[in-house]
Amino acid sequence: MKRIISVLFALIVTLCFTACAGTPQNSALKGQKPWDWGSSTIYERSDYSVKRTDANDNILGEGTMSFILESATDVIAKNETNTTDFLRLKMNFSLSLADSENKDTLESEVIFTKSSLSPIWMHKKAVIAPRPNTINDSYELEICYNENYYCRNYHEEYTSPKGYYSQYSFDNGNISELNIKNGDYYDNEELFFVIRSMTDLKTGASLSVYITNGYEMFNQNKFFTYLISVVCGSSTVNIKMNDTITAKFSDEKLAVNEDEKLVPCILANAYINDKNRGAPIILYYAANPFDSPNTGFCLMKMETSEYNSDTRSLAYKTTYELTDYRSR
Repeated sequence: MKRIISVLFALIVTLCFTACAGTPQNSALKGQKPWDWGSSTIYERSDYSVKRTDANDNILGEGTMSFILESATDVIAKNETNTTDFLRLKMNFSLSLADSENKDTLESEVIFTKSSLSPIWMHKKAVIAPRPNTINDSYELEICYNENYYCRNYHEEYTSPKGYYSQYSFDNGNISELNIKNGDYYDNEELFFVIRSMTDLKTGASLSVYITNGYEMFNQNKFFTYLISVVCGSSTVNIKMNDTITAKFSDEKLAVNEDEKLVPCILANAYINDKNRGAPIILYYAANPFDSPNTGFCLMKMETSEYNSDTRSLAYKTTYELTDYRSR
């Protein structure tokens, strides 16, 4: 029987052939984050279309994905009141399969500090549609990274701090615990926003970031981090977006090709490490901020590829394109 895990359920898992224990440090973050344009509270929503195709460009599935980044005012530190020093990032994904009425879904939520983006708590639930002759790896997990805060349990309002312990549950209801260590790392679910916040996110740059991946840690029954290497192209890439997105940029921030307005982007390739790269996640960050509000480096487009393990040929490619953006 085959085992199937959609790349959408673990956008970095598919790159994780080996862990890298090298010496690079996390790249520095901007003091003022690109989504912080002066409002007392943070809120932005990015909606994406999703299309999965095979090696011959036949459509295998279509769907949607959304990111909602907002101030998390319900995080409570020990012996303190509610605080606005934290952000919550929610992601929802749905892919309807072309050959059936089934669909794959994923929802995740991660809370992290507003300045350093250090993770405090994460919840993730993946529901994979049944497929013939496959083992279904649907799962749900929760990680509490910091014992100094009350963690908001997905099924309850609040729980007592669990310390550096995490719960992981499969379809059969098994729950295991794993010791979570302190360190300078980020949660997998916030990766694209961490890269977006890096000081040196620009053409020609090479960046580094360490992440944890709850799914992989519990599968291997140990805590560890991955080094993600991000290599940016030497020049911007101009891509076509829909009119809703293009209209958010003034004309001087756009490129023109035969009367067609294009959005200049920083092309960033994210690899698991420098030695055993595998297929990268290709990220297109806007090179210029929106006009109003002045939010910058928004993720315009993303591409992931899956390869057959036996032949190493392309199995399918998934493309995500920004269709709408809102903030307040």
